[in-house]
Amino acid sequence: MRLSISVLALTLVYIALPNRAHAYLDPASGAFILQMNVAGIASVFFFLRSRIQRLVRALTGRSAEQPVAGGPATSGSDSEIPREL
Repeated sequence: MRLSISVLALTLVYIALPNRAHAYLDPASGAFILQMNVAGIASVFFFLRSRIQRLVRALTGRSAEQPVAGGPATSGSDSEIPREL
C-alpha cells in the first residue's frame, strides 16, 4: 500500500514538472555552487571533528593527555629549552 502511494506521488510530480528548463547557468553561478558544496563539506568536517577525534581515541586507546610518539614534548617550562644559535 505504501509503495503504491509513493509510486503515485512520484508519477504526479514527474507529470507536473516541465520537460525542459529553459535557463542559463553562467560560469560564475557554477563556481558559486561548487564553492557552496566545498564549504558545506568542510563545515561538516569541522563540526564533527571533535566527535571524530573522540572516536579515534576510543579505538586506539589513547587518552587526550598522552603525547603522540615523535611529537613535541610538553614540559610547561621554557627554561629547559636550549637557546643555541
